[in-house]
Amino acid sequence: QRTGRSIVPLMVSQWASQDTETAVAYSETLPEEQKREAYNYLIGPYFASEPDKAAAWVLALGTEYEALQENAMDLLAQHPQAETYITQLTSPALKQQLVKNISAAKAELNPEEALRWIGQYDNEPFYSTSVQHIFNRWAHRDPADAADALGDLDIDFNAGYADAIVSNIGNRWMNSSPRDAIDWLVSLPDGNAKQTAIASLVTRVGRDEADVAFSLISEILDDTRKQEASLNLAIRWAYKNPNDMEQIIIDLGLSESKSNQLRDFLRNNSHQL
Repeated sequence: QRTGRSIVPLMVSQWASQDTETAVAYSETLPEEQKREAYNYLIGPYFASEPDKAAAWVLALGTEYEALQENAMDLLAQHPQAETYITQLTSPALKQQLVKNISAAKAELNPEEALRWIGQYDNEPFYSTSVQHIFNRWAHRDPADAADALGDLDIDFNAGYADAIVSNIGNRWMNSSPRDAIDWLVSLPDGNAKQTAIASLVTRVGRDEADVAFSLISEILDDTRKQEASLNLAIRWAYKNPNDMEQIIIDLGLSESKSNQLRDFLRNNSHQL
């Protein structure tokens, strides 16, 4: 019986790729548990074969199917006329999901255009998350270009989403042009995003560029954060040169507590050195 219950949705999925509307009609006659499972299986083939009808069908489902509708927003965002559906959505959650997915799809093709498009929703609660997703894709493609675009955007550098944007751009840029990435970070307006990114990325600076590391650490304003970043950097340096540990402690100005943490780390990992 368990096999029978589980094979019905699979059969519906195969059926949907050949005769979607009949498969949907049949699914609607199933007991509730099987119906939900069948809907999840057929929604992909339905959107692939008849996206307009699929969109109308899924949006007409009751609120008890909102989880399915949210998943459908990924598929609907690929629809050529996806933007026309935004105003039809009465559920704030579905609207948010669709707008985010449309902006993400646009960002894959043209991040700059995606950023302009999402600007019309700058007063919506999902705006910041959408901007973050756009810049994530932009940084992957061209971090220098993303950094320039961020400079033209009116953004709160103390906002949580700015942390992720700045750190991601900086991290991607460090892979291709560390000096440019560091210069950019230092030039940013003071704010938590800058502080978070510097504290994270300074650990990627090698000891052969100690002056650069010292300069970055001096930009960190909070002493606790500065000590934590210095310890993380010290671990990296001392792991490669364990005999220089005490000099590294002096150079980075580690507190007694952080110095002991470094010593403990090297002692506990000595077998790997």
